[in-house]
Amino acid sequence: MRVVCIAVLMVTLSAASLGAAEQTATQLNTQAMQMVAMGVSPEAAAQLQNRFQEQQMVQVRNMIQAAKQQDLPVDAIVDKALEGIAKNIEARSIVNAMEQVRSRYAVARAEAVQMTQVQDRQRSMTRTMAHAMAAGMPPEDMAAIAAQGRTRQRTITRAAH
Repeated sequence: MRVVCIAVLMVTLSAASLGAAEQTATQLNTQAMQMVAMGVSPEAAAQLQNRFQEQQMVQVRNMIQAAKQQDLPVDAIVDKALEGIAKNIEARSIVNAMEQVRSRYAVARAEAVQMTQVQDRQRSMTRTMAHAMAAGMPPEDMAAIAAQGRTRQRTITRAAH
């Protein structure tokens, strides 16, 4: 009798475990589909889904969603994740690196928007400034250079009128 009870308990626990695994897989799949809807390639979303646990996928999706809302290049953030996956970096470190990229682009975008109203120029300046910060330029120095550029532009504009 005792052996039968243990066997029934094991089968019940296995079924519950399988149900939880299926639920997690479904949630990961949902996160990946939402990322595709935000512009992430299906291949990249699949790689993210295969690498990250559910909590990390939620963080990544939220990060991508925030980047999209801020008009930041999502591809730069996803590329950082794919780089980390290719190098077999720990998932938590990949998420942190992705956030650093998003943050650099947000700082760069804020500066670029102040410098020009032309969308293409904003995007180009954002990428250039984010790359400079990735290479080691402190955000404060980037802000100082951007302020000098704005001052110069105002001077040129006034001289033209």
